[in-house]
Amino acid sequence: LQTEVKVTAHDILFFKVQSSGEVRVQRGAGAGEQVVDVADIGTIWKREAATNSDLIAAVMTARDAPYHHMVDVLDQLQAAKAARVSLQLLEASR
Repeated sequence: LQTEVKVTAHDILFFKVQSSGEVRVQRGAGAGEQVVDVADIGTIWKREAATNSDLIAAVMTARDAPYHHMVDVLDQLQAAKAARVSLQLLEASR
């Protein structure tokens, strides 16, 4: 049994891992990006999730980013108890 769930841009918090290891956070599709320290990701997630129980963490990683940068982001989200996580490839145009 599959249930289709409608997800709005407001329900997505993007964590964009650049090839340099820099992480940018963006709330929804049209919002601006903010460069953040990896150590702050858990706090950012908890703050945002406190106001939106439907929030999804979308971890978007550049193709040439070292693997450990993505893992660092995932570790922070896991520690913050993020239950809904999506992994995606960060396209060059973003």
